[in-house]
Amino acid sequence: KAREGHCYVEVKHVEGGVRLGSWVVNQRQRKKTLSEDQVQRLDAIGFVWNTRTDHWGQGIEALMRFKSREGHCRVPIS
Repeated sequence: KAREGHCYVEVKHVEGGVRLGSWVVNQRQRKKTLSEDQVQRLDAIGFVWNTRTDHWGQGIEALMRFKSREGHCRVPIS
């Protein structure tokens, strides 16, 4: 997170010999079985539990900024 600014990790990403992408996916799948301390530690660094919801939220925020600036929601395809 410190280097990239987020906790989105590609599934195949390896960091320092650790299969971090797989580990991250596993944490999301196991959230209900993680200890309270483990969940809190992940929350403290801004871990995103539901990437679909988070990406949707980022998209709507970007659209709101676009509409505020342009006065419409007709976003051109580029």
